[in-house]
Amino acid sequence: MSPDAGGGAATPLDAAHLEEDLAALCLPLGRRVGMPGHATARRYLRRRMEAIGLNPLPGRELEWPYRARHPQVGELCDFCNLVGVLPGQGNGRGDARHRAAPAPLLLGAHYDSVIDAPCADDNAAAVALCLAIAEEVRRAPLERDLVIALFDAEEPPFFLTPAMGSVHWWEEKRETERPAAAIILDLIGHDVEKRPGPFRDAAPAVSDLLFAIGAESHPEIRNVVEHSSVALGAPRVVLAPQRCIGDLSDYHAFRVHGVPYLFLSCGRGEHYHSESDTLEWLNLAKVRSVGRWLLHVLRLLGARTLGKTALPCDTSAAEARLLHATFGSFAEQMLAAQGLAGMQRSRDVEMLVYMLRNTYFI
Repeated sequence: MSPDAGGGAATPLDAAHLEEDLAALCLPLGRRVGMPGHATARRYLRRRMEAIGLNPLPGRELEWPYRARHPQVGELCDFCNLVGVLPGQGNGRGDARHRAAPAPLLLGAHYDSVIDAPCADDNAAAVALCLAIAEEVRRAPLERDLVIALFDAEEPPFFLTPAMGSVHWWEEKRETERPAAAIILDLIGHDVEKRPGPFRDAAPAVSDLLFAIGAESHPEIRNVVEHSSVALGAPRVVLAPQRCIGDLSDYHAFRVHGVPYLFLSCGRGEHYHSESDTLEWLNLAKVRSVGRWLLHVLRLLGARTLGKTALPCDTSAAEARLLHATFGSFAEQMLAAQGLAGMQRSRDVEMLVYMLRNTYFI
């Protein structure tokens, strides 16, 4: 996709690899740490990263094996992150050879599953989309290097423990590998549906909804996300402040260390962490739509200066604009039910996000 449009010529996002990767990762018995499917997925992902042309980071291999204690039983367990990089146009080649390479962007998703089931949306779809985007960036590089990080052990019981793949990667990496910004994908493949409840009939259909969390971590991220939300063919993007959501995935490791970040998700959905999270639940057209929009965001961020800034930056106006663009008068109706006149303050946005989470499966 060109940086200025959401459609146009076919990209690897439209090709067969996305579906092939999904089928290979959605193993009937899943990808749970320590189980055979986990090792199968790890081997497959390494082969795909090699085939795409991802390079290991300097002094490393594509596989970053590590050992950490199981948080429940205390035994040492084996884990493995997979990390590769695609060179950018401004990484020291050509006319830029005398300038220091800009810090890379990082695109990441976890590849383990929570149960012994396909776990298509959690998180095979995001992993497959990372690979598809890597294929496109290999063909048409960003201005910056792009690191593709497929993290291990995001699911319980490892979540937010030292064994969690993204947490361990941060502790293990060299400071020179600090990304300029990190974009994390989790649960990006399903249609958002309404819950039973008092607002069900009035609530608009927002099946293509995509939450973007973390825009407060850098003004350029806030600006790029809001600007990109009007791109042709983009999903309906809503900014949600992290303070309303908490740390739900691998962006935790970047947030706590002050790295600008963006977390993209459709929410948990009605098949979250269940055996019914299968390929049949996924909307592949939506996955591709998210991917095309994300490529647009990556290209814009790759060309921006992502210097240090005062944190957190103010996102309340952008949050209100995108919420209103998506939900229209329904947003005011929900706030009025709580005695609020509209999205005038950050707490109004917080209240609306809370109510939306109880109106939709998000």
